[in-house]
Amino acid sequence: GADVVVSSGGPLTISGNVLSDTNGSKGGGIYVFNYGTNAPTTISGTLTVPSSSSSGMRIETHGPTTVSGSLVSGNAVFVGNYGTAAGNHTTISGSIAAGGGVRVYNALSPAQKPLSVSGSITAYGDVDLDNFGAAAGNTTTIAGSVTSTGGDINVRHYGQATGKLVVSGALSAIYDVNLFSDG
Repeated sequence: GADVVVSSGGPLTISGNVLSDTNGSKGGGIYVFNYGTNAPTTISGTLTVPSSSSSGMRIETHGPTTVSGSLVSGNAVFVGNYGTAAGNHTTISGSIAAGGGVRVYNALSPAQKPLSVSGSITAYGDVDLDNFGAAAGNTTTIAGSVTSTGGDINVRHYGQATGKLVVSGALSAIYDVNLFSDG
């Protein structure tokens, strides 16, 4: 059909492939929501929003988040982790390909919330990698390749004086690559 919506209040694993807009209505996106406090979310399958759709992909979690599969969208991709408990993290070891922009977002947290990107990210629009965890010692690690073929790459890391932003992967944008770290 059109949209695919997956909603959970506890541990969530998507290990199979998910395809939206199978009826060609041009309006089908993929929306994954895990509202469980500190509940893990694991995506090891391939999630695909075809370029024929005008919708994108949105993943919102409140606990440890691991994407080892592929996220493919003809439009934008958003991965947001709003969890605040100890042990929380966002790990992208799979690939993300988007016809629009990509944003990976760790919301403000009193506990450390590492953000790690070791897979590849390719987007036509801007790529925003935002770790607003802000707890002392918070880390952001980018070991994979990040490419914007039509926009900027913006990396923002908050981890106070003991935090660390480590970039060993290639960052390539048609316009600007901007890095900010307060740690």
